[in-house]
Amino acid sequence: MPQTQRHLSLFVPAQLHPAPASAAKSGAKALHTLLSRAQTSVCAASHERLLFDVFAAEYDKTMPPPVAAVTHAYDAGISNDSAGTGWWLRADPVSLRPDGDRLLMLGNHALSIRADEAAALGAELSDVFTARGFAFSTPHPKRWYLRLTQDPCVTLPALDAVVGHDIMHHLPQAQDAREAARWRSLLNEVQMQLHGSPINRARTARGEMPINSVWFWGGGTLPAVAPQRFVQVWSHEPLSLGLARLGGTASAAVPASGAEWLQRATLAGTHLVVMDPPAAADTEHCVEDFSATWCAPLLSALKSGAIETLNLYTEGGKVFHNTRRTLRRWFPGFP
Repeated sequence: MPQTQRHLSLFVPAQLHPAPASAAKSGAKALHTLLSRAQTSVCAASHERLLFDVFAAEYDKTMPPPVAAVTHAYDAGISNDSAGTGWWLRADPVSLRPDGDRLLMLGNHALSIRADEAAALGAELSDVFTARGFAFSTPHPKRWYLRLTQDPCVTLPALDAVVGHDIMHHLPQAQDAREAARWRSLLNEVQMQLHGSPINRARTARGEMPINSVWFWGGGTLPAVAPQRFVQVWSHEPLSLGLARLGGTASAAVPASGAEWLQRATLAGTHLVVMDPPAAADTEHCVEDFSATWCAPLLSALKSGAIETLNLYTEGGKVFHNTRRTLRRWFPGFP
């Protein structure tokens, strides 16, 4: 394979995918060109399922993907050769806010949690979980874990799906009503423990959001991951980094621009870049910046043959496949 024969799969967060009506008139010209002239195919709309698919990770497709087992592998430095056993579950620290007769999930994106706070809260909660036979760990301030011996057969919605909603409509469900009740009771006990925590009293005194609950989600066992689906993964996102580690693929931080990636990605083969969601609320500006800093140099690289293919994966369930040949096509608007 020639050294220059590179292929790029680029994961585009939903915030960076402009609406068809406005894209052509905005400053996102390069992005619009890549989207409007590409061939398209269908992919999983869920970010988690899409990543599992592109890494060819094996799991029961009738169930949510086992995110907890994979991110734990990343946080704990586990590879396929030292794969952890057990049934893993995320128990992420979150903040809840009363709103009348509702209890709103605020999630933890806006929470600032220090490592020492996570460790102290982990120690406070440990007895609550060990009393039920669960191993509890806090290897990352915002990613906490339970290890069970088997699947509890409880439906536990993903955290991102619950943010902004009343948690009372998303509490654990199960065919066995007693099992569901046990998990709801566990959640209540955790909330009571956190309510009286000195860590939260100190946070409240500093004007910070309290860590007043956890959220159980992403359960499952460690999946088998196809070896080296990519020559390199460029990401800050823990699920993709965990899948890369399990597949024996090298990883690196996302470069600042497409031009920088073209300079640093010297290996021939297929690369995966997982873009970070924009932090700014000004989505239109973020789209224009993404178009200028990433899409424009990648578009030029396609035209010159510096890269052979560019596949844009979007969270809307569609992949946009670009080659030098597709760039010669013209269709008004998105396919």
